[in-house]
Amino acid sequence: EEVSEEYKEEWLENIETTVQIDGNWIEDPSLFYCHKRLW
Repeated sequence: EEVSEEYKEEWLENIETTVQIDGNWIEDPSLFYCHKRLW
């Protein structure tokens, strides 16, 4: 499932908040960062 660029930007602005990636809620910013690198 594609993630819009706008949504990615919103995630980057709120990187310390809980984000949903591939249907999984990620609370750890480091996990989010690692996942972001896979895009």
